Amino acid sequence: MSNFPKQAIALVYFPHSLSARNAHNSPFLPEIISNLAPALAKVGWQVDRFIGKLGDYCSTHLSLVPHSPDYRTVYIHTTNLSEFVQALANFATQQASNYPLIHTWNWLAAKVGLQLKSLTNVQWLHSDENNSHLVAIEDCHYYQHGNWQICHHADEIIQFSFSQSQPQVQSKAQAKHQLGFSAWDKIVLCVDVWDRIEQVLQITTQLEQVPLIRSNLDFSYQALHWVFLNSHPIHPAKKQAVQKHITASNLQQKVHCPEPEGAEEFLLYHCAADVCVIPDRYEPFANKALQAIACGTPVVASSHSGARFAIVPQETGVLVTSDEPVAWGEAIARVLLPEGQWVRRLWQYYLGSYEPQLSWTVTAAHLSEVYRRLLAQTIAQTPFWKSQKPYTILLPEQIKSCSHQSSTAQQVVSVPAGIETRSKSHGFRQKVFGNF
Repeated sequence: MSNFPKQAIALVYFPHSLSARNAHNSPFLPEIISNLAPALAKVGWQVDRFIGKLGDYCSTHLSLVPHSPDYRTVYIHTTNLSEFVQALANFATQQASNYPLIHTWNWLAAKVGLQLKSLTNVQWLHSDENNSHLVAIEDCHYYQHGNWQICHHADEIIQFSFSQSQPQVQSKAQAKHQLGFSAWDKIVLCVDVWDRIEQVLQITTQLEQVPLIRSNLDFSYQALHWVFLNSHPIHPAKKQAVQKHITASNLQQKVHCPEPEGAEEFLLYHCAADVCVIPDRYEPFANKALQAIACGTPVVASSHSGARFAIVPQETGVLVTSDEPVAWGEAIARVLLPEGQWVRRLWQYYLGSYEPQLSWTVTAAHLSEVYRRLLAQTIAQTPFWKSQKPYTILLPEQIKSCSHQSSTAQQVVSVPAGIETRSKSHGFRQKVFGNF
């Protein structure tokens, strides 16, 4: 990731809630939270996971466990929810943290979300063990439990479902064949680059000059093909101007501008591509990168663009810090030749093979896109996100049969307020607050 400052977000969860509403908590919910939290930190967030507990305490008690510079768990024990909300606010003040976005993870945590939403202009998302009950507000039973308030006031309801979809193709060679390419061809995909055609054509020319390409690509049976796709119709005059640029660069045989017939063929190009290139440093969001990654195709994008939030180097793609065509050519070459293990792993993920670390990275990238769009529309007062309530994010089916990953489990030690402690594994200082 690039060295941009990371925005802090808060995840709130009450395990073993006293509420009858949580008597049947999903056994997968704690695992989803504990795996998504570090993955969200990996894709660009400062993540504070708040775990609450209500009971008969003389005073509020708080313990902090740092897992990495970008991910911490904060345990808060209070008498009631109002004290929990106050403790969270006090912690944010003392840590100089601002949480413009909060994601609550069960019904009791949602009450915290309701309070914070009424007090501040926070973006609030909610997930639960069964999100379907949140939208069935016509049932009087749900009115009694306040679910109509959650559905009405939350900015989005996030539902996690297990994917059972079958891959569109079984190999990139099959996808290439269906589109009229040779199985040996290398395909570089670009989406919506018509406004940056000169930059892309410079990269196209530069790529074949990269020593790694020249020394490894046997042009007797392999060829580089660039495919320019558009996600929306293009004016004929603009398309004609682009074709003139391609002809002037003598790239008519290498650059293709197909017009896919329907969504399936559009996705088929993503599956066939060996790499997806997003050269625009001003690309605001990561939706194009996420679409390619979902099809098992690695992404090369600018480290200054919104696409960077979907890219973890050597897992889902490569980030380029420069605008120079030679830098882009070298980055694309690293993906194409030689084919790295991580590139094969991404394709196997598309085929349904369960790679725990990669699976959670991709899931976090999809959730991160929702977070970023909600925050962006708050700042710009522009509707970047249309609430769906619920919005569904798919998890690999294999998660059901996998044991809980306890990678975030660490011993929690209560200490007096204000004592400074050092994390041995990361060498940075954190304050752990006791009673206040």
